[in-house]
Amino acid sequence: MKAWEWTRRGVMLAALGAAAVGAMAAAPEPIPVQVFFESPAIREAVLSPSGRHLAIIAKNKDDHTQLVILDTETMKPFVAAGSPKLDVVGPIWVNDKRLIYRLGDLERTYSYYAGIGGMYAVDRDGGEPRDLMGTSSERTMNFNPPSFAGTTWMRDSDTIFVAMPQTANHYELDHVLVRKLDTRTGRMTPLPAFSRGWGWTFDPDDEPRFVTTVAREGKGTNYVRDPATGEWKDIGSYDIFAGEGDLDVVGFADRNTAYVVRKPKGHEFKALYTFDIKARTFSADPLVEAKGFDLEPVIIRSRNQVLGVRYETDAVSTIWVDEGMKKMQADIDKVLPSTINVISVPLRAEVPIALVRAYSDQVPTVIFLYDTKTGKLQEIGKSRPAVDPARMAQLDFVKLKTRDGLSMPAWVTTPRDGKKGPRPMVVLVHGGPYVRGGSWNWSPDAQFLASRGYLVLEPEFRGSTGFGFSYFKAGWKQWGLGMQNDVADATRWAIEKGMADPKRICIAGASYGGYATLMGLANDPDLYKCGINWVGVTDIDLLYSITWSDSSELYKQYGMPVLVADREKDAAQIKATSPIQLAAKIRQPLMLAYGGEDDRVPMKHGTAFRDAVMQTNPNVEWIEYPYEGHGWFQLKNNVDFWTRVEKFLAKNIGQ
Repeated sequence: MKAWEWTRRGVMLAALGAAAVGAMAAAPEPIPVQVFFESPAIREAVLSPSGRHLAIIAKNKDDHTQLVILDTETMKPFVAAGSPKLDVVGPIWVNDKRLIYRLGDLERTYSYYAGIGGMYAVDRDGGEPRDLMGTSSERTMNFNPPSFAGTTWMRDSDTIFVAMPQTANHYELDHVLVRKLDTRTGRMTPLPAFSRGWGWTFDPDDEPRFVTTVAREGKGTNYVRDPATGEWKDIGSYDIFAGEGDLDVVGFADRNTAYVVRKPKGHEFKALYTFDIKARTFSADPLVEAKGFDLEPVIIRSRNQVLGVRYETDAVSTIWVDEGMKKMQADIDKVLPSTINVISVPLRAEVPIALVRAYSDQVPTVIFLYDTKTGKLQEIGKSRPAVDPARMAQLDFVKLKTRDGLSMPAWVTTPRDGKKGPRPMVVLVHGGPYVRGGSWNWSPDAQFLASRGYLVLEPEFRGSTGFGFSYFKAGWKQWGLGMQNDVADATRWAIEKGMADPKRICIAGASYGGYATLMGLANDPDLYKCGINWVGVTDIDLLYSITWSDSSELYKQYGMPVLVADREKDAAQIKATSPIQLAAKIRQPLMLAYGGEDDRVPMKHGTAFRDAVMQTNPNVEWIEYPYEGHGWFQLKNNVDFWTRVEKFLAKNIGQ
């Protein structure tokens, strides 16, 4: 058995590849930095329940997003909502005439001061606008804002369900109340509360059917409401941070049968099961599973019929159980053979229309409408019209062996310049760290680096989620240890395969990725010639002691001791694996960048490490963006940062 395997999705773009060869012969100018990092022209597109209208979140001339309603028969657009200083986000159809949305600041998304301007409703023609939460100020501070919790089931109604978070001290979430909200009058109707209830699911009768609770010691319990007696019954507990035993209700087959995602005891991967509400039993076998991957499926339905299930492995796939949808997918794929084509259908179709999101590793999302009668596919718009797919790089999903025998997924982005042999490489480490880092789609960071001639390697080190419980658990308490070894092993793999030039490798990343950058420079100075850390953790103990971050006390008390390190029992490990303690060992050229409004990894992480490392390392570049949070969202700062990155890499590992 090979220690590594390739999955090539990019081969579908052979025609584009031929165009790229011709383009390279002309030695075109480098693609401007802003092309990769400017905000999308189209962010979201959602069909109305009938399919007669399409809600689009599109950028206006002032670079703010607005709500545009497109008539899918006449193709006439209408601006239904907007704000002179904020962005419209999250459109949801309440019924075929009315929508709700939020206002936010997309340039300060992860900033302490970002705020969310409440919840708003409007008719598709712009009529009867209403501020549903009474938060009409342009920027509000709300750590736990009310959120959408569902629409009424398959019925035309102006009523929605909303979740109202209730906080304890220090804005800690204590429990969530649910309300029925009339989007025309603003009138709220309370629903029964549940002690420490956090997550609610409503059934086809518009009744709360499932609730998830969280106890103060970090344990949770799932309950189902007995349809005969109305009593809540315990159907299993779980650890909210370790993740084992949790249950996610993703839909209903009927009022007595739910679709749930779970990982039964003794199983490795999450899969889709049915749950009998009356009997309170799960199906013995999964309906859908994916070898090597945890499932996070979406049930696709129209009216009362389930049409298919969508999920992601290395890339997004759809299993259609409806023969008509199978044919539709095949017909669309023939017209668009170079992309993944994600089809959405109206909830209660009254017109022959479907929505198609087409994308690939080299093609940012393009929105189409498909006429199901004529087979006509009409382009609505490109999310990033300035991006030329013929000049984008190829992304491949690989698996390799770690030093202790684990099968580690990774992503490799190869420049589209036709050059052979080892290349300079950037090892790009994802944040989290307990998340999935990559997916087969277009990535601005990797594509920008590849456009400058760098191979980009993105390892899904142990602890990354989505690849089974054992792989996730293997990352517990492995900051700077097994997780860091995985990054190094992936780097050496690329060298051994002749892909990377061992003398020209730089490690980079944000948040946890910034932490791993610093630890990589300290632990493996033979591998990495330079490092780029932005908004990275530099002191694990500071994660516990700092009081002005957004980490909850619940996480500090019950999550971090399991996942990261116990502050008392693992004090020696914390010290040994904190970059602030290893600053004198880092002599390679280093770039550090932090945001002044970051409440995830506050500025103190950056300034303390900067002051320590500059005592022994003269090759440190410090960057500070006062009005950014946990990452860069303002175009001017993205352009500035990545221009600096380009110069830094050219100086240290470039040609």
